[in-house]
Amino acid sequence: MRLSQPKWSLLIFIATFIVSNLSVADDVKWLVSDWPPYQYQQGNEYLGYSLDTLRVVLKYLPQHQHSFQISNYKRRHSKFKQQDKVCTFGISKSAERQGYMHFSEPAELYFPIQIFMREETYLSLNKPKKVSLETLLANKQGKLAVTPGVVYSDEVDKLITDKRFSDNILINATKSISKNLYKMLLLERIDFIMDWPPEGRYGLNLTNVKGNVISVILKEAAEMSLAYAACPKNKWGRDMINQINLALIDAHRDKDYNKAYAAYLDPYLVGVFKEEFKNRILKEKN
Repeated sequence: MRLSQPKWSLLIFIATFIVSNLSVADDVKWLVSDWPPYQYQQGNEYLGYSLDTLRVVLKYLPQHQHSFQISNYKRRHSKFKQQDKVCTFGISKSAERQGYMHFSEPAELYFPIQIFMREETYLSLNKPKKVSLETLLANKQGKLAVTPGVVYSDEVDKLITDKRFSDNILINATKSISKNLYKMLLLERIDFIMDWPPEGRYGLNLTNVKGNVISVILKEAAEMSLAYAACPKNKWGRDMINQINLALIDAHRDKDYNKAYAAYLDPYLVGVFKEEFKNRILKEKN
């Protein structure tokens, strides 16, 4: 999709107007969560696939000085309520947050939770592109490990608390989706784990057990989720979001934009993701 000359002229005019009303060397601090492999700090480096994606956006915001800072949930939202000069990236939108945050246009797209299984299990199920958790549990096709306190999806949460399936479900005592679960999966002590694709691949990489694991789309999971950039709900924050929206126009078409996230996906999921990104973010139809 190409923008017409009048539309490009209007965008250039808007960008020039916005920049002229802000300090060219304005400092913007990006608050980062501590959640590998999404966003995290290792030594003096800020890492994670979401930060690699953000860095592509920052290429198109050269008029500002940018820095990162790890911040827990409570401190981060306190800074927004205090209207500090901070922004964050990869955050979901809610009615409560809209009370003290300005949100960008949709910035990122993510798969919902998926089900991880050993390759031999995947082959025995005839290489499915999507599976039903209810069918797997009802047919007793393996043991599922679940973690207390994790919100999977409304349908999944109902299934894992259904007493009919209790014999096929292992409650994870560590109360976190950890590398130990993936080790148990590879050692055939459990057969299924539910996790987000990047977190699952990260957990697998931390184990020292050999074996191939496949992630499959789960029928009962929620649809793909959108994430946004957000800044404080004041004039500075509104102006920053306007600039971020302009930067996203170019960033979304940058060849490096989704590279870090796609690296965590199974190969067959990459095509699915690209099509969804085109339709939901770029809003281009065939």
